[in-house]
Amino acid sequence: MQQQKCEMQEMASNMTKRISQMESFQSDLAISFEKLSSAYKATYQDMEKEFDDLLTSLENKKHSFLQHVVDEERNKKHQMEEQLGCVNETVADAVKITADVETALQLQDKSRFEEEMLSIKERITMSPCFRLSLTPEISDFSCWLAVDFSRQRKLIDKLDFLSAPVKPEFCEDLCQVYDNKFYCEWRLPHDDDDEECEGAQLYNLQFRQVDTDKTNQIVQWKTVSSLTDTHCLIEDLLFNTIYLQVRCQARNKFIPGEYSNIMSVVTSAFSFQLDAQAAHGTLKLLSPHTVEWDAPAIKAPEPRSRPASAADNRSSPKRNIKPKDRFIGESYTILGDTPLPCDENSYFEVEAQAASKTYGIGITHNSLSRYEQLGRTSNSWAIFVNKWIQNSIQAKHNNKMKTLNRPQFSDKIAVFYNPKEHYLSFYDAQTRDLLHSFKQVKRGSSAPLVVGLSVWKGGLQVYTGLQVPSWVEKDFAKNFSPAPSVRTTSLKLTDNEDDDSANI
Repeated sequence: MQQQKCEMQEMASNMTKRISQMESFQSDLAISFEKLSSAYKATYQDMEKEFDDLLTSLENKKHSFLQHVVDEERNKKHQMEEQLGCVNETVADAVKITADVETALQLQDKSRFEEEMLSIKERITMSPCFRLSLTPEISDFSCWLAVDFSRQRKLIDKLDFLSAPVKPEFCEDLCQVYDNKFYCEWRLPHDDDDEECEGAQLYNLQFRQVDTDKTNQIVQWKTVSSLTDTHCLIEDLLFNTIYLQVRCQARNKFIPGEYSNIMSVVTSAFSFQLDAQAAHGTLKLLSPHTVEWDAPAIKAPEPRSRPASAADNRSSPKRNIKPKDRFIGESYTILGDTPLPCDENSYFEVEAQAASKTYGIGITHNSLSRYEQLGRTSNSWAIFVNKWIQNSIQAKHNNKMKTLNRPQFSDKIAVFYNPKEHYLSFYDAQTRDLLHSFKQVKRGSSAPLVVGLSVWKGGLQVYTGLQVPSWVEKDFAKNFSPAPSVRTTSLKLTDNEDDDSANI
């Protein structure tokens, strides 16, 4: 008996749970029913509005066409009525003159006859009957306004529910990368026999920057949405990767189509980071592309691992030198972590903080020693800006310097290097003025060229992943002329007002 009661209680409990599940399902089904009704009601209303708008457009077009026929008929009739009225007046006047002539011929009084004849001659002379053109102003009495909507009726017969647009296709021969911009065009493939008139399409363009041309990569896409044209220009790109991948999607009023096949575009640009392991002890990296002179690093030496002995004190003065520092002394130098390519042009920009007092920008062999400074060796080329007392800018190489006649220049400097011609130039990145150029800038047999920066009391930010701008390429082609191959052992910086160039 007790066992049976337990079984009955368990069955009742299961039934209660099942009822709860069915009630929940019932509620969900009712909500779904409302959603379904709402969706179809909205579709019905939208479709009805589309047909009403189409009928309204047809009615308006019908009224416009018929009104055009009526207006043209009215204009032609008005011209003909005006000409007919003029002819009627002229004929009436001519008939009256003719009657007056018959009356004058019956006169017997000579003086009265001569008076009447003189008056009739004047009236005949002034009469428009001999000047009136007898050519009708409207010579074509046919109506050439006609319509034939057989093609449109066929299109109406083909009207159907919207379907998803086809996948766009990129016009690869029209797509190009230049000046850190990407321009692309695409089209929707269609059959030549397809006369269906499609509505205005909208497009979504997505792009991402990756290091391989594989399509299945976990890299987030960036989207340019709701494009009305079949082309797009993406600006202000930084090419810190090898490839730029793009894809396009067409969509109509409600339905998006499939994305196009992914197009991978090679984006060649020099990209590097500042090397924390190749930095002066007073320089601090705020980011891979930002360095700042850290004054407290001079004032707060690191604690020594053991007490200083008398021998240590006698052998060397106290200095804040850490064994890991790549540069020491007054060089305040930091190097880039990537060698400049040997077969491609390189371009990057460096912007100084407004409060920077002294900074240098250039390239050097990566073999620059701990105590050497940029521009003071035969294997480093740089320009230095000094704002400590007054603004000045100098070009330095092999411990030689030249003060440039540039009283005004911005805080952003552009650097361009052509490895084929061994040509290095510096520009004001804002005004695009050439500041200085070096020739015969070569890498060593075992020491590649790297970016070198120096800063004291301030900070520098590097912009990499930049393609060589077209204005730099034009300036290089305009101003550079290869120097004759002459073996020299020293640098002579001579004044050149045209291009501020230095020959090795």
